[in-house]
Amino acid sequence: MRSVDFECFVRELRSKLPDFDLFEAAYLRGYSQREIAERLGVSERMIRRRLKRVREEIAQVLERDFLA
Repeated sequence: MRSVDFECFVRELRSKLPDFDLFEAAYLRGYSQREIAERLGVSERMIRRRLKRVREEIAQVLERDFLA
């Protein structure tokens, strides 16, 4: 995937998925779940659940838009 394509894809996910910022912080920027939870003032458990949900949503977008 070219960098322009990847940037467009990330921009699209950011606009479609409300918790994409958590995914980006954890997986693209390298923040720990603890760091994210502390910054947002929520529990690590809540961050784990939200990250799980956003990963599932990303998988659905990939399946629907790129594997169809």
